[in-house]
Amino acid sequence: NYIALNRIGETSAGAALGNTLAGIYIRHAPNNTILGNLVRFNSGAGAVSVCGDPTTCPGPVLGTPGNNANVTFLTNNTITGNLNAGVWINGAPDAQVSGNDVSNNGHDANAVTFNGILIAGVGTTGTQIVNNTVNGNARAGVLIVGTGNTGNRIQNTTFTGNGTLAIDLGVHATGLTSEDGVTPNDAGDADTGPNNRQNFPTITQALDNGFVQGTLNSAPFAGYFLQFFASTTCNASGADAQRNLGGASVLTDGAGNGVFSTTLTAAPVNGEYVVAKAMDLAGNTSEFSACFQATIASADIALSISDSPDPVVVGQDVTYTYVATNNGPAPATN
Repeated sequence: NYIALNRIGETSAGAALGNTLAGIYIRHAPNNTILGNLVRFNSGAGAVSVCGDPTTCPGPVLGTPGNNANVTFLTNNTITGNLNAGVWINGAPDAQVSGNDVSNNGHDANAVTFNGILIAGVGTTGTQIVNNTVNGNARAGVLIVGTGNTGNRIQNTTFTGNGTLAIDLGVHATGLTSEDGVTPNDAGDADTGPNNRQNFPTITQALDNGFVQGTLNSAPFAGYFLQFFASTTCNASGADAQRNLGGASVLTDGAGNGVFSTTLTAAPVNGEYVVAKAMDLAGNTSEFSACFQATIASADIALSISDSPDPVVVGQDVTYTYVATNNGPAPATN
């Protein structure tokens, strides 16, 4: 199935002409490409919905239902101004969601608000949410629910001005459920749930030359990829992730503790807020960390003085040694 280059929910002049249900609805159908569409002003459960869950997909069942809406490519679409969730992936594994603008969705006039991207149902695993812009949606930018819905990767995707968290690993239920806010880290990261409720990093320093350091507690003897973002805001619903700063890897020890200290490829501006998320080798992506405000990278010069010999007697030559040490992190230039 190939759905490309359409205007769905508005006239050619841009006037609203939304559908009462989804703009695009794929049900129990594999190998789909949804490319370059403009999807606006629609009202159904997901402006773009891909459903393979045999128990929760709306509509009549034809043939034998199963989780067979796999391998869907949702690429370079503009999905904006819809009353329900912008994108709803429900029981459909291995969806590729890339290069989309998913913005200003879920602002229902009846005060029932929704997410930008919703991962739900049974068997929604291996989703790749990469290189998207997710802005201004009424609730979470990305909400993932369902105990077994793991391996859902969120990478190189920016978030600005969503109503609640940028990424929310929600409750264990499999249906359309509400968010549960920040999921606290647990020692050793042994809990289960959406994306195995992957722990997020803790930032302890962020400087305007791109230097960051901090910690991650997660599963023992494991490797993780961390990705860092800068934003101009930090508020009760969590910091935005407006600008990608780059990434770093971290390895944990036998207690699940890892330490990172690196200079990123891009730097925050002094006063911006930096957030980070962690991703394991299976793609399970965490919520964002608490925000940490970047400060100016400055030198930290310490001066020590020693003399020799010591003690000294009258008439003896004395040598004084001055040692200047830069405890950083920035180089001393003057």
